[in-house]
Parts: sequence; C-alpha cells; structure tokens
Amino acid sequence: MALKKILCIDDDKFSLHILREILENNYEVITVTEGAGGLKMAASEKPDLILLDISMPEMDGFEVIEKLKTGKQTKNIPVVFVSNLNDEFNEETGFKLGAIDYIIKPVRPRVLTARIENLLKHFSNSEKTTINHSKETYLEKAQVDGLTQSLYYLLTEKQLVLRDDLRVLHVAKELGIRPYHLQELLNKHLKISFPQLIKKIRIETAIELMKENPHEKIINIVYDSGFHSKSVFNQSFLEITGLSPSEYRSRNIMKIN
Repeated sequence: MALKKILCIDDDKFSLHILREILENNYEVITVTEGAGGLKMAASEKPDLILLDISMPEMDGFEVIEKLKTGKQTKNIPVVFVSNLNDEFNEETGFKLGAIDYIIKPVRPRVLTARIENLLKHFSNSEKTTINHSKETYLEKAQVDGLTQSLYYLLTEKQLVLRDDLRVLHVAKELGIRPYHLQELLNKHLKISFPQLIKKIRIETAIELMKENPHEKIINIVYDSGFHSKSVFNQSFLEITGLSPSEYRSRNIMKIN
C-alpha cells in the first residue's frame, strides 16, 4: 500500500528538516522552500495533505492557500498551517481561507503526528471531492442548536471568555469538535466571527457587572470582563451599545435610583 503523501511548504530549511524527521517513517514527505514552487508541486504531485507556513518571502502562506483553493487540481487538497504566528488574527484568517487546522511552532512531534493521522483519516480520497469551504457544510442542522448552547455555556458559565489567550483551537477542543467545524458554526450559522463573538460576550459581561455594582470603577470592570486595555474596552463598548461605558452606567444608575 502506497504511503500517504504530505507536501511541506516553508522557507525555513530547519523547520522542513524537523517536519521530515517527524513524518518520513510513516509518510512520503515532499519539501519546498517557497510558495510558487509549492503550488507547482501541489498540482503535479497531488499530495494527500499540505503543511504550509505563513511567513514566507515573495508569496506568503495566505497567498498560497488562496491560489490552492482556486486551482482546479489543488482546490480539494486539505491544508494545515504550521506557523510561529501565535495570534488570533492569523489563526482566524487561516481558517477563513480554507485551512482545516492551525498548528503553532515549535511543533510537538507526537501531537503533530496524531493530528495528521486524524485529519488524513477524515479526509479520505472519497471525501476530497466535497471539501469546498465556501459552499459545502459539515454540520447537520440538528447539531447546530446543541453546539451553540454548549459554546455559550463554555464561554459564559465556565468563563472561558475571560482567558486572555483564548483561541479557536482552545474552544474547539473544549467542545470536542474540529476547528473548522467551529468556524462553520460561527460563520455560516451564527453569522459572527470568533473575535466578534468574544467581544460581544465580554461587553455583555461588563454590562452585568455594571448593573450589579453601579459604582465600581470602570478600570476594574475592564479587567473583570476579560479586556486588558481600557481603550479597546471603550471602543468595543461604544461599537456594541452605541454608548460610552460612562454614559451607559450613568443611565443605568438613574434607572436604579
């Protein structure tokens, strides 16, 4: 039986060396050091999975995946970002562009191999024809309500929303679903991005704190609701409520009195 084929695209030769060492005993590993070459290799070799870095010269990982997803020969190849960019914006962008997972460097060999094994099992050759993140869905209608309730329970009752390192990967793991399933739930069913949802719930938390403690200092409410910057809190509060925190609290105190 032929080995599954994995294409690794990364301008860092040391990173490619590490990936090859981890994977070569179980997979056929192809390595490319730049985006344009990776696109050509993907089209000619038709790998079962692509591991893609983001920060590359000339053509970064986001440009590469956009071209992969619009190419007739490559659009159905699952792509996993492997990046040292450990922030919410890049992770969310990666999923929106069609990635099925996002792994932070430095990779942990056992975790990497386990995740790749699971992904390859899920995306068998017969399933590849259905992988199109802009059109196809993975969640059944019956799952949406249950997952939505579980999501809000985790974020509010279990207070995950207060974590300053909260990411799509963390929440998906807590829900017991794949990250792209969570992205589908948010983007296609709830019509909200992950950062927007977190911001909304944090502001709702701040409002509850204001109602419970009308004379509490705003700066304390900022931190207690999960924000770490008063300016970001003020901007977010105005965006969601149409009022500044002080205006909202003044009106609320007047109603109480």
